[in-house]
Amino acid sequence: MKMDCYPQYKSSNINWIGDIPDHWSLKKIKYICKNYDSKRIPLSGSERAEKSGDYPYYGATGVIDYVDDYIFDGEYILIGEDGAPFFENNRDVAFIASNKFWVNNHAHILKANLGLSQKIIVHQLNCVQYKEYISGSTRDKLTQDELKEIVLPFIPLSEQQSIAAFLDYKTEQIDKLIEKKEQLLKLLEEKRIALITRAVTKGLDPNVKMKPSGIDWLGDIPEHWEVKKIRYACTKVLTGTTPPSIGDDYFENGTVDWFTPGDFSNNFILRDSNKKLRVEAFTDGIVKLFPKNSVLLIGIGATLGKVGYCETNSSSNQQINTLIPSEKLNYKFLTYVLASFIDVLKVLSNATTLGILNQEKTKQFVLPVPPKSEQEEIVCLLDTELEKLTLLSGSIKDAIDKLKEYRTALITSAVTGKIDVRDFKPPWEE
Repeated sequence: MKMDCYPQYKSSNINWIGDIPDHWSLKKIKYICKNYDSKRIPLSGSERAEKSGDYPYYGATGVIDYVDDYIFDGEYILIGEDGAPFFENNRDVAFIASNKFWVNNHAHILKANLGLSQKIIVHQLNCVQYKEYISGSTRDKLTQDELKEIVLPFIPLSEQQSIAAFLDYKTEQIDKLIEKKEQLLKLLEEKRIALITRAVTKGLDPNVKMKPSGIDWLGDIPEHWEVKKIRYACTKVLTGTTPPSIGDDYFENGTVDWFTPGDFSNNFILRDSNKKLRVEAFTDGIVKLFPKNSVLLIGIGATLGKVGYCETNSSSNQQINTLIPSEKLNYKFLTYVLASFIDVLKVLSNATTLGILNQEKTKQFVLPVPPKSEQEEIVCLLDTELEKLTLLSGSIKDAIDKLKEYRTALITSAVTGKIDVRDFKPPWEE
């Protein structure tokens, strides 16, 4: 379908809107929607646990729990009050909530006046430049008074249906493409882990004679390999430290990497941490310094079991265990083994809610240990093959980002009148 412009435009005098079709107007939210914030009822985590049920419990960005009762019944517009991604490109701050549900006090609740398209209003709210409306020095917050003053293009009722149908059709196409590419990323990650696991447990020789490892989750290993607990394969297992609050000056103009779980990625190598320590933090005995080629393992939290290695001297906070390999153990090989068995590490943390993998539990983890020369061959192969997969994953992520940018641009163009879709009909109606 060819997308033309409207015949005549006028200035809206609002940056994100730009020029609008000459026959459109502008209206504030308070004149096109009714606000239902007064009906919101926040529930604490313990209260939600007692009220566990089947009705969605919404927060600023979507469903965060399910409870046994509801406040609203119908279709409403929800937009974050605080904690929403107001300044993150390609992420929605407004969405539709339907049927029976509960809402806490971190999301505003709106309902469009009779005859207006809630979908169009949601799309418009997701295009707004919120820097003109947001207050709060530490947490971005869109107050009710600021929300009321947001100005949106007011589209004639006769055009709303066409724009909504156009965006439904186009965004569904784009979303399906994004979903396929995200599925491909999952398959690549599965292939990546399978490749690593095969190499570090079976070796590179397909004809090598195998033997039982004696460990259920490890299975058979090459006959000439050993099985060792980390306590015997590493010289030390250490836990990181954080300077006391009075020692914040140790971070000023720091040069030594100080890693936290947020610094870990899927590429294993750790470098250029978000926060760095001055050398004085170590000479004063405030924090521990780890030698180069140490292996860092997250021991608590949502990313428990994630692993990486650092090829320079480094440090970390107390959420991370650091393994210092012996001379007979290649640091990259150790990293690859740990990456293969994250699920086993989580079981080893033996907690039902918040797993904790402390030093002693980490030392109990069992490793397959080939001769050092064979470890290095395995590492060389994995480095090469994983780099190929990383490049492929990167190109797919770039494509996903471009699709999301196109989706946002298309929505903005439609709901601000940059393209004329009044004659649009889905292919099955033509």
